[in-house]
Amino acid sequence: MNSRKSGVNGMQAARDTWVREGLNFDPVLSNHNKELITVTKGNHNLIRINFIPKSNLLDFVIILDNKFVIHYVGKDGKEQTYPVSNNIDNIHITYHSSRKNKNDIMMPELHLKAGKKTLNIFDKIIDINTNTEFPIPLFKITCNDVTLKNELLPTATKNNTIDLDDYGGGCLKEYNITEKNVNTAEIYLASKLYFEYPRHVEKWPGLGFLQMMSPIDYVISGVDLRADIVENFAEGNVVLAQEAQIHDQYVLLIKKYNDGTINDNSIYFYENINYIDMLATTPICLTTEDGEENRHYSLLYCSPFTAAYCDPFSGIFPAFCYDLDVQLQNNISFEKVNRWHSIFRNSLENIKMNNIKRKGFIIPQM
Repeated sequence: MNSRKSGVNGMQAARDTWVREGLNFDPVLSNHNKELITVTKGNHNLIRINFIPKSNLLDFVIILDNKFVIHYVGKDGKEQTYPVSNNIDNIHITYHSSRKNKNDIMMPELHLKAGKKTLNIFDKIIDINTNTEFPIPLFKITCNDVTLKNELLPTATKNNTIDLDDYGGGCLKEYNITEKNVNTAEIYLASKLYFEYPRHVEKWPGLGFLQMMSPIDYVISGVDLRADIVENFAEGNVVLAQEAQIHDQYVLLIKKYNDGTINDNSIYFYENINYIDMLATTPICLTTEDGEENRHYSLLYCSPFTAAYCDPFSGIFPAFCYDLDVQLQNNISFEKVNRWHSIFRNSLENIKMNNIKRKGFIIPQM
């Protein structure tokens, strides 16, 4: 990671409840087809995603084209599962952001439905806000084997397709791309401002690095790195690819990789309420090019309001400290930086109250 201006991406910290008018649409037959996105592998459709804009918020519907197991994962890592194997043409998944129903506010919910019948509800999710500061994790999809499926379905146009067999490589020529058998994709939603100046990777280098390197599963349960990803990156091999799709009101970020433990087609939804808290409060330690820990970082760079979180003897501090200091170095106003400091200070308290054990990261500077 470049010394003070590099990194990759992150997610949304705003906790306000956004209110809008109630929904009145058929989720499967909706006419918002310009937002329809198809996930494919091996020239076969796996699912179709229909995004429905509602002011600053989005809902989306997942239409199944294959048999799947639906997983709901809590912050403790515990899962509930629901196998979908029969009559998939009648089953769909809807992610509802908060909405107004008469005089009540209905909080965000995820519904698994067969026709109009609701089979399951998962409510540990946040609004999908197109003005998000950080990318929002939507879901993860895994594909075990599509070669046994005989029926070929027409795929969408390239701009509206997430192809697990498309591993990229155009911008990765200097690396050894060894894992092309992609069977897993994580999908995040980001704001259209993600690529505008200052770009997200420049503004949030630490959180961005953690978000890129840590699959959703590991962030939910305490932020950790997959051992195989660490080992391959240490050898200069690329095992994880990212791409971005720019749409009218939002950007989709797709993280692809191979997971050797996959044994079925699955869709995973996560308790994403505390996602930004987990990223922002992860302990990190910067190192020099020679691998020596930068133990003087807090003495040299920590701003007055983040210095309390830094340990000058170990060089270990929460990821948000580094990013806020980077913003001050890049002349972002103290008022804006201080606002985020207040949010992340609450994040630390939230993590402490939930007694979540954290693992630290050593991040090399170049």
